[in-house]
Amino acid sequence: MRAFVTADDFNRRQFGLGCDGDLTTLRKLAAGEMDAGAPGVAEVVPAVAGAVADLLEGEPARAADALTAIRPETYRLGGSRAQREVLEDTLLAALVQAGRTTEAAQVLTERLDRRPLADDSRRLAALTVPMQRQTRLTQTSNGLP
Repeated sequence: MRAFVTADDFNRRQFGLGCDGDLTTLRKLAAGEMDAGAPGVAEVVPAVAGAVADLLEGEPARAADALTAIRPETYRLGGSRAQREVLEDTLLAALVQAGRTTEAAQVLTERLDRRPLADDSRRLAALTVPMQRQTRLTQTSNGLP
C-alpha cells in the first residue's frame, strides 16, 4: 500500500484540477464513480472534488464547510507544502466568497505561524481591516464608543 501518491498522480488528481473545471468529472469523483487514487488518498479526493465543484457552481459556503471538514486529512494527498497550500488557498477563497472572513483570517494566521510570507501578511491585513471597521460600526450603532 502506498502512503502517498507520486508527484504525477498528485498533480493530476489535485483537488480535481486535472478535470480542468469539468463539473461532470468533479461530481463523478465526488460520488466515488471514478478512481480517486491510492488508499488514504481515495478517502480525501472525493470530498475535495465535491468542494471544488461547489465553489465552481457558486456555492462557496458549502465548499468552505467541506474543505474545513477535510482539512485535517489533506496530508494524505502528499505533495509538496506549496502543492498542499493550493488546497488551503481554495479554502480561503471559499471562506471569503461565503463572507466568512473571520474564519479566513484564522486560516491565514495559522499559515503565518507555520511560515511568514509577505503576501499572506497582506491578505490577513486586508481581511482584518474590514472586520475592524465593521466592529466599530456595530459598536457605534449599539451606542458603544
